Amino acid sequence: CESSQDKYVLVRGIMASKINPTREIVAITGCHNNDVRALKAADIGFSMDEYYLLAMS
Repeated sequence: CESSQDKYVLVRGIMASKINPTREIVAITGCHNNDVRALKAADIGFSMDEYYLLAMS
């Protein structure tokens, strides 16, 4: 399982990538409260628990 930091770095890296000139929508799933940072950074975040409330704030 990826760490929360790995998920965040991956989301930010994909969003900042210059490889594809038309940036795609980035979505991520999270199931722990430490995933909130990655959920907030992505265009779309799917939470498996009530942590979506933290990501929305």
